[in-house]
Amino acid sequence: MQHTYRTARGRCLPLGVSAMNVADGVNFALFCRHGTAVTLVVYPEDGGEPLVELPLDPHINRTGDHWHVVVGGLPPSFCYGWRV
Repeated sequence: MQHTYRTARGRCLPLGVSAMNVADGVNFALFCRHGTAVTLVVYPEDGGEPLVELPLDPHINRTGDHWHVVVGGLPPSFCYGWRV
């Protein structure tokens, strides 16, 4: 079963992961001065295949040296990483 995650531009601060209000989702922010392409990869808490891989758009999801995105529809707990 394919799950759909909602995304929005997000905020550049604070860095890391921060909960927005429940309706908006979770904000992810990364400081990456020289990255030309950034993908957020979200995994289930117990490992395994990624739940979702989200390539960020540098025109929408970048402010200066900060990359950011809000993701809605994630489970209550998860692991994540960045592919730069």
